[in-house]
Amino acid sequence: MNTVDKTTKKEGPLLFAEESQPPLGQIGNKNPGFKLLIVDDENEIHVMTKLVLSDYSYKGSSLEFLSAFSAKEAKQLIKDHPDAACILLDVVMETQEAGLDVVRFIREEEKKRQT
Repeated sequence: MNTVDKTTKKEGPLLFAEESQPPLGQIGNKNPGFKLLIVDDENEIHVMTKLVLSDYSYKGSSLEFLSAFSAKEAKQLIKDHPDAACILLDVVMETQEAGLDVVRFIREEEKKRQT
């Protein structure tokens, strides 16, 4: 018959590794982020996009996330942030054409061709 040793071993306190710190010369040198507009009526899309892209950088610049959950919010964000680098846009939101209306707004009313 096998027996199990039920005595517990006393262990010392848990020790955690220190987080690595950037060299002093690199602290505060990060360029302002590129603005990424996330337009979707599902919160999970915003959460996952931010999670996946949170560590992304391009030429030393990070991403700044801006969220809109409707076509109306998207249009306001586009007006408020004309320097947005990219827009991730859901075509079907509160209506079947909501996203396409935002595209028309971007191209025809705001005359944006580079975003």
